Amino acid sequence: KLHRPHGVFGCLTLAVGEDVYIVKDVTDLTEAFRRIKDATQVWQNALYDVRQLSRFVCLDQVLLYDTMLIEQGLWGGYYNHFGLDDLARRYLNIRLDKSIRKGFEDIHPMTMDEYEYAALDAYITLKVFEEQQKVKHWPIYKDVYMNIDGPMIWVVFDMQPVKIDVDRMLPMVEEFERRGRAIEEEL
Repeated sequence: KLHRPHGVFGCLTLAVGEDVYIVKDVTDLTEAFRRIKDATQVWQNALYDVRQLSRFVCLDQVLLYDTMLIEQGLWGGYYNHFGLDDLARRYLNIRLDKSIRKGFEDIHPMTMDEYEYAALDAYITLKVFEEQQKVKHWPIYKDVYMNIDGPMIWVVFDMQPVKIDVDRMLPMVEEFERRGRAIEEEL
């Protein structure tokens, strides 16, 4: 529902401890973000959500802990998939049913199942972050995240889009994938 350029606001879910709060009205976003301004903010794929939410509310450039970005910093090169369902399986030993997301493509009032899905996503994201902090090399990577990776979310957000020649790029991507597979086999 939050896809540009025609997306509408669905909801914002905030996990605090064992509780999840749902903001259903777009006019409540400013107050919601004012209330969490000083809180530790944990997001999954923060850049995407920041881009979408910035259409509806002015966001303060605070440090966002992005579980997807953290996972790439902790385990990039070891794992290839960093979606929330992958992280939930890795850290919490649970499988998330992502099939309900298809309903978000249609503009309609959200169903109770969709609100529950959104609430579970927020809750799981927080729990994954808590588990990521227990990783042995988290203290080493935390400094890198706080000084480089985390602040870069806002830098990338402010970058202007670049026009790409897709017809020229696709054959190059295929060639790079072929080379990558050959190198993997060799290794």
